[in-house]
Amino acid sequence: MKKYRVKIEIRLKPGILDAEGRAIEKAIERFGVNAQNTRKGKIIEFELYAKEREEVESQVKSLTEKLLINPLTEEYNLKISDE
Repeated sequence: MKKYRVKIEIRLKPGILDAEGRAIEKAIERFGVNAQNTRKGKIIEFELYAKEREEVESQVKSLTEKLLINPLTEEYNLKISDE
């Protein structure tokens, strides 16, 4: 079995109102920085053991789409590295 490090970046889909991102943008502007299109997301990281990378990709995609995101409003980027 091989150890894999998984990183899932989750953010709202384009066109979905990001109220937290907008609030952050306003705060950034108070520091004199002209921020635009600010979006807030979340990152989930974990390690797992599997025989094949393809097995990890399949498991993590299924887990993410069924448990970690709302597919109607959120999108994700998956990064898997061997350790």
